[in-house]
Amino acid sequence: MQPTQKLTFADGDLFAYDYLWDKKAVITDQDFKATYRLKVPEKEKNQTNMWMKGSPGREIFLVKAPAITAFKGNPMLPTEISNLPQLTIVAHQTGETWTKPFAAIYEPSSNS
Repeated sequence: MQPTQKLTFADGDLFAYDYLWDKKAVITDQDFKATYRLKVPEKEKNQTNMWMKGSPGREIFLVKAPAITAFKGNPMLPTEISNLPQLTIVAHQTGETWTKPFAAIYEPSSNS
């Protein structure tokens, strides 16, 4: 992945993309998998695998997004973790979705 200046409201993208930073991108037609790991002190390790089938004209972005506020005050997730930027994937597909649909499969798991 290479640093990119794409994903901005000024370029005609969604306004919300202006909240993303440290953007990297790659154009690929290959299948890919992303693994998100969460290590909370004194708790079981959790991870989520995400799979997406490749297709010509697909651009994948790895970005940082603002911290999640939904877990504020929730003992499941310590504040020092919930205040961190969220690693996020954005997928852009060239062409109309009627003829080039795509989906991601998510599989959460833990050590047990």
